[in-house]
Amino acid sequence: MLNRATILLSISHAMAREYKKRYGKDFTTFHNPIEIDFWKSHQRNKYELGANPTILYAGRIGTGIQTSLESMAEAVDKVNATLKTSVQFVLQTKDKPTWIGKYRCVKHKAMVAYKELPRVFAEADFLYLPYDFSAESIRFIKYSMPTKAPEYMISGTPVIVFGPGETALVEDAVHNKWAMTVTENNTHLLAEAVATLVNDINLRKQIAATAISIAETNYNSEKVRNQFREMIASMISKENEQ
Repeated sequence: MLNRATILLSISHAMAREYKKRYGKDFTTFHNPIEIDFWKSHQRNKYELGANPTILYAGRIGTGIQTSLESMAEAVDKVNATLKTSVQFVLQTKDKPTWIGKYRCVKHKAMVAYKELPRVFAEADFLYLPYDFSAESIRFIKYSMPTKAPEYMISGTPVIVFGPGETALVEDAVHNKWAMTVTENNTHLLAEAVATLVNDINLRKQIAATAISIAETNYNSEKVRNQFREMIASMISKENEQ
């Protein structure tokens, strides 16, 4: 099947590299794009923190994203105890985790309509993008680049990525510096990362600016559609010449 295909597509550069090793074929990467204007309607541009800074996780709880959520809850409680702060970890998820009552910092909110997400993301002080570290989780998410990543990037809110370094998402965040990254399953290191961001407004600004630039360059739906259209047109042209 691969030998018969004119174009081979992947959803991440990590997947393209892996498939090159497996099959000896070149794959072209197309990530899920985002509508830039939609997300910029409520883009964050101020980075001072109020009395109760918030770290928001919005999305599903399930395979690949479970224990890493509780790790952040534990880390934030540590930060608050050490710095005498009142950082809140907000879970905007369908279901409330059973462990939520163990941590003073955690608050649960209902999910909102998609059209409300630009405002919700921009109003948070930090956005959390986690992956679990278990072997099962890594197999499940290793080559995935979730659409949530560019949505977080374009929001203007600094992103915290916590997950295995061998996954496509974390590898990209480390390489391109669009998030504060923690690549070890270590709650102490995660707490240190949160504390660093809370204490450093210039770092918050830097991470947010880098993320916005990358989102606009690599995930703009108009650009991606044009690139995809050009690729298909080129393929058809070559087929007609044969």
